[in-house]
Amino acid sequence: MSISLFRRFTLLPIALWLISLVLPAAGWGKGEMGPGWQILLLGWMGLLNAQFGWVANIAFACSIPPIMSDRQPSSTGQFVLSLGLALPTLQALFWSKVHTDQGDYAVEVGVGYYVWLLAMFIQIIFLNAARRSPDA
Repeated sequence: MSISLFRRFTLLPIALWLISLVLPAAGWGKGEMGPGWQILLLGWMGLLNAQFGWVANIAFACSIPPIMSDRQPSSTGQFVLSLGLALPTLQALFWSKVHTDQGDYAVEVGVGYYVWLLAMFIQIIFLNAARRSPDA
């Protein structure tokens, strides 16, 4: 695989992540579904309820430069970024309730949620492929 071809493929999770921002991602309570950008802006509040999926967005942003650069990520850096992507993303798979002042609401997820998950898992694969690929 040539360097340029590998780099073109590494744009896929970035494109998916950006697409997930405009798609309906999640909703609770009244059945209204908010777009991904709204979840991104308010997701930090999930940390107060032990919902850490939002943290994967930070790890996602931090994993872009090592994948796109000519230098391979260090083993430690790659491991930390992989965990930073994988653990919060896996926890987001089990996101089922939102705790509010009015009580607990079941979470309804939209297509943006699944596109976001796909972007995260592909980014984990590319982060590890960048470490192993002699072309990256």
